[in-house]
Amino acid sequence: MNLILSFRNVTRNPRRTLVILLAVLIGVWNMVVLAAITRGMEKEMAVNAVSNLTGSVQIHHPDYADDPSIENSLKNPEAIDGVLARNLPAGASYSHRIRVGGVAANARHSSAVVLLGIEPEREAKVSFIGGAVAEGRYLSPDDEGAIVVGRSLLRTFDTKIGNRLILMSQDTNNTVASMAFRIVGVFQADMESTEKQFVFVPRDSANAMLKLGGRISETAVRLPAVDLTGRMETGLAGEVARELGQDYTVRTWRDLIPMMKAYLDMNDYFLYIWYLVVFVAMIVGLRAQEWRSGSGGVSAFSISGVVMA
Repeated sequence: MNLILSFRNVTRNPRRTLVILLAVLIGVWNMVVLAAITRGMEKEMAVNAVSNLTGSVQIHHPDYADDPSIENSLKNPEAIDGVLARNLPAGASYSHRIRVGGVAANARHSSAVVLLGIEPEREAKVSFIGGAVAEGRYLSPDDEGAIVVGRSLLRTFDTKIGNRLILMSQDTNNTVASMAFRIVGVFQADMESTEKQFVFVPRDSANAMLKLGGRISETAVRLPAVDLTGRMETGLAGEVARELGQDYTVRTWRDLIPMMKAYLDMNDYFLYIWYLVVFVAMIVGLRAQEWRSGSGGVSAFSISGVVMA
């Protein structure tokens, strides 16, 4: 009986029914489109953040976050290799890095930079640098004394590919170590600050310059996909931390970039509020249409009730 009455109510006033259907369609379409655009923007921002040397998960010395100095480096990267080999899903990659603050200089200019000693083949699968070289070439594993710099740094130093750049930093003996590197490539990044801040050299060259004896500053892991909720990264980080023990700290990209986490959480709250506003507007519009038509008994809300039942 309810179905019969509902059908008669819908067909009795086609104009009113069409208005109600259009209101529902527009409201649902609005929510779906806004959610899709917002999630797409969030995903793109998260992918860029992960690619920009952060990775999905990073492994450090427990004191590295408070004091990212050469003293707080990891002495046993082979242990990390074993744990990651057992826990990484298919398609994931990782790379060991040496990351220290330093000074780059030539005959006319000098500037503070972050020196990154990388494993070229592995790093190309983890961060943006593998596909960002716009001039010259990328680093190769057997390069000695080669360096890749940003385009903005190249312009600032008024130099070119083939010229030498002096890097200086503190080594493990607390003395200033320096080494000359020849520019073999120039990378282009989304932000000019990245091009001015980072320089890339082979890990073996950085190891020899700083007398690290095989130690590393961090290990960056890149998962096949970016999970905006962070559940995948958190699960992996927890398992790796459990196996490595207290001598290592494992953090996800949401921990490493708190501003990004806050932005994603704020977007979620905004979407929930917008859903509520649209639903309230739809309900008020439907009720107003009912009162205007003076219909009694079974209405469009009766149809909804039957469908929900």
